[in-house]
This record gives sequence, C-alpha cells and structure tokens, in this order.
Amino acid sequence: MACNRLQEPPMHLLGLKNLRWAAVSNNPFITHYIQQRNNNNSNNEPALSVLQNAADLDNEDWPVLGQGAGGVTRKATYDGKDVAVKTYAGELTSDGSPLDEKIISRTAFHVCQQHPCLIQLLGETNNGALVMEFLDGYTALAGPPSMQTCSRDVYDASTKLTTAQVRTLLVGLSQVLEKLHANGICHGDFYAHNILIRLSADGIDVKLSDFGAAFFYDAASQYGSLVQRCEVRAFGVLIEEVVALASDGASPTLDKLKAVAATAAGTDAFTFAQIRASIEERA
Repeated sequence: MACNRLQEPPMHLLGLKNLRWAAVSNNPFITHYIQQRNNNNSNNEPALSVLQNAADLDNEDWPVLGQGAGGVTRKATYDGKDVAVKTYAGELTSDGSPLDEKIISRTAFHVCQQHPCLIQLLGETNNGALVMEFLDGYTALAGPPSMQTCSRDVYDASTKLTTAQVRTLLVGLSQVLEKLHANGICHGDFYAHNILIRLSADGIDVKLSDFGAAFFYDAASQYGSLVQRCEVRAFGVLIEEVVALASDGASPTLDKLKAVAATAAGTDAFTFAQIRASIEERA
C-alpha cells in the first residue's frame, strides 16, 4: 500500500483480523501527519553529527556489503575501526521513500535510546550517508519467504537456539518495538529475515535491521491502534517460529511464550507494552 496516494488510512484493510504486515509509507495521510509531527517541537529529534575527517567515507570504491532499491551499504574504515556506510539513492521503492528510511532509522535510534538491539549510528558523512557500526559475525535469523511458504520466512534446518537465547531475543525485540510504537513508528516489515543474530557461548546478540518499509503514524488515532495491532500479530508469528527453534526440550518458559503468541494472534487489545511485560516475567 506504500506510495499509493492514499488520502485517508485504509481502515478496511488495516482492520483485517489476520493482517500481519502492512507498509503504508509515502501516502498523503502519512505525509500530513509527518508535517504536523515536525511542527511540534517536542517531537523534533536531534540530527546526527557530521563526522570529522571522514571525507573518504563517501568514496564509492569501498567494498559493497549490500545493495537494494533504496541505496548501497559499504564496508569502510573510520578512526581505525570498521564501519558500515549506507548511501541512500532513488526517490521511491516498493516500500516507500529511501529518504524516509534514513529519517526513521535516525529517529528510531534516538527514541530507543541506543538500545543494543538496534544497529548503532555513529554519525553522517558530508554527503549525508549514515555511518553505522559494522556487524561482524552476524547472520540473518532466517531467509525471506519462498513461493512455497508465501508469507512465512524460511529457516535453515541447522538453526537452533537454547530456550535462554529465545527469551533474550524476544525480550530485546519487544523492548525496541514497544518504544517505536510508543513514538508512532511502525517497522512495517517485521520478519525474521530482517533480524540479525550472533551466537556465542555466552548467549545471543540481536539486531533489528532494514527500516525500508517503516513509517511514522499517529499512535493516538483510530488507524494507529490498527497499525500496532498488525505488527503485534507479526511479533506473534516470530514467537511461534523461534520457539520451534529451541533445542533443549519443553519447558515452562516455552509454554508461556506459546501462550503469548496465541494472545498476540487473537486479542485485539494486546499491545507491545503488554507483550514485553509478559515475556520479561519469568515462567
């Protein structure tokens, strides 16, 4: 539904009981809200600082880490450390505007108070590219949906987690999404293939990535409650999927997480604040 000149929220679609993913950015009803948001000084987030002595970070000769319709991410070196530099290009993609992605990524980092489950932003280059921490040793939790699975991600058969790792992953992501939605930001593409993980003997590191489909919305509006409800269902899907990855057998913790997933799927009033509280409370 992104980039479709929608003057009003598509209430009939957002209200579908089984809707789990919806991208509605770059529509007039969203643009008008962003203008109102920007006119409210209390919602003006500070801009990232332009990094000093970083002119070479805009060099296109750095090796490419990833490339999509919205831009290119390259591995570079700054101040003796590896960093990732994302240059935004193009006016529109199927998910929305690359410029919106940049602004929302920056705002999400601010409102989530540098939460460890978000990729850390270090600053901007002279040309406006975002400079981020380089994620060494991370892999996607799953692959994107296939023609066979349609709307469900594809997990490698070798991907296994402990119950403790499952809980750590879900607690961190629920904290991030609670803060995002409390500030009128929807990720819009909350799938396992946009979650990066790094396993270790000490546990698991988790990063929520790819804000290409993210959008601002009026959290106090009628459509806003439907937007959060949709992403709550998507979170319920993730709970089901990662619980199935647990390799250490049945446990009260996993049973409780399954109950949270069922509530996320079937209770209209469930919010991310409630999900986070339920997951943090040990079984």
